Parts: sequence; C-alpha cells; structure tokens
Amino acid sequence: RYRIKIYAKWWNYYINGFVQEANERMLQYAFEELGAHRVIGLSCLQDTMSIKEYGKLQMRKEAVFQKAFTYRMNKNNKPVWWDICLFAILKDEWVQIIR
Repeated sequence: RYRIKIYAKWWNYYINGFVQEANERMLQYAFEELGAHRVIGLSCLQDTMSIKEYGKLQMRKEAVFQKAFTYRMNKNNKPVWWDICLFAILKDEWVQIIR
C-alpha cells in the first residue's frame, strides 16, 4: 500500500498543464513501477479544479462521502463540513488509455 500526493497550490500550474503531466506520471509510476492494480483519488466536492483533473485522467467518480471532512470552524464555532469525492482507475483502463 502506497500513498502518493500531488498538490498544486498555484493557479498557473493548472493553466500550464504541470498538474496534469504530474498526475499522468504518478499513474504511470503507480501502475508500472509499483505494480498497483487500482489507483484512487480524493477531492473535496467544492474543488472543481481537482475534479476536472480527475476527469482529464479518465478516472471515474465512484462515491461521494457527505460531510466527511472538516478543517475549520465557522463564526459560531461549529465545524464547516466538506463533501469528499472518490475517483478511481484500474490498471486495465489505464493501459487502454495510453495506447
């Protein structure tokens, strides 16, 4: 079991395609070098840029976990909850894409 995280904070990384290229290399490494059968990705439902990147990689949305993550409190000192999307791709699917 491995955990690889790619995080891009700045908008210009998305615009210039660096994030997509890094994600493609990450999938290639996971499948070809680590021998992974399946790769998953997680994103907050509100993070539309990440969701678009998963789509470009042809990863399918498999689940939405409602109110699954919180990292701050609102002005009433109540947690702000975020929905989490789970995306996945199998090695067989990846092989078909890169052909």
